[in-house]
Amino acid sequence: MQAPRDSIDPLVDTYRKGWDVLREMRFRKQKKLGMFPDSVKLPPRSMVPVDEPAIANGYEGMPNPAWEALAPNRREDLAYRMATFAAMVMHVDKGIGDLVAYLKATGQFENTLILFTSDNGACYEWGPFGFDGRSRTGVTKLHEGDELQSIGGPGTHHSYGSGWANLGNTPFRLYKHFNHEGGIVAPCVIHWPDGLEQSGVWIEQRAHIADVLPTLLSAVGAAYPLDFGGKEIQTAEGISLLPAANGNAPVTRRLGFEHQASRAFIDGPWKVAWVGKRWPSEIRWELYNLDEDPTETNDLAGRMPEKLAELTARWLVWAKRVGVNPLPEL
Repeated sequence: MQAPRDSIDPLVDTYRKGWDVLREMRFRKQKKLGMFPDSVKLPPRSMVPVDEPAIANGYEGMPNPAWEALAPNRREDLAYRMATFAAMVMHVDKGIGDLVAYLKATGQFENTLILFTSDNGACYEWGPFGFDGRSRTGVTKLHEGDELQSIGGPGTHHSYGSGWANLGNTPFRLYKHFNHEGGIVAPCVIHWPDGLEQSGVWIEQRAHIADVLPTLLSAVGAAYPLDFGGKEIQTAEGISLLPAANGNAPVTRRLGFEHQASRAFIDGPWKVAWVGKRWPSEIRWELYNLDEDPTETNDLAGRMPEKLAELTARWLVWAKRVGVNPLPEL
């Protein structure tokens, strides 16, 4: 993470509040905006994945620590790390603003389809204190005093760690690397004044990055080819998001996921998830109803074995079709 010093410093005070206070603040704001009903619960702080103690900052297999339980100098180091990341995002925002200003100045804004999304969940690497150095290994340095001003500067290599990643994924569980909602849910903003019939609304539609290509093809009236250069090519995955953006009823999706042995399958409101490696407890499939429990706090696997078996079997069919390698035993 790197950013200009003058854009980092004004943000440090915000993150001195800590991840516990800020998680609660964000969740309240999300409910106020209508993103979640009052019945949805904020899960406890997520677990730190299992790794070498030096990499996981000594918290492997344990929940992220309470912010107030950390020493003041550690909290200050962490506040500067997160302020650096926030400053990076602020510069992304400015860059998008520059593009929008250009489109407006050239008369192209109203008829430009803009899709904006982000990476698949905030990244936990490697523990609550993050890492330093190009190799991402070794003991995380505690920066104090004047050293705090070096965080985010030229030639530095820092991360913010799992505690801040848990904040970034509010209110979802876990992180990038995993296939619980904290590792696969990202926002998507669609803007196209000349092509959309509504604006300023939440769209309750499960989407996937594979939907970007069909959406663009639909926007320009193009068809995906069946062959190229005389050779048959892979069929496109995904669906166009334009019908949902125009107010059509949400489409029930069946989506499979796999990353570093972490797995999931979604069928409408139902989801099975398997944590995979780097976990302290017995690895097994979990079952959730995302309509009722989007933060995955109520595992139904023990109460609904038939639904669990149905979805895990569908995951295996999907995994064979797309070539998950190695293909695990269920």
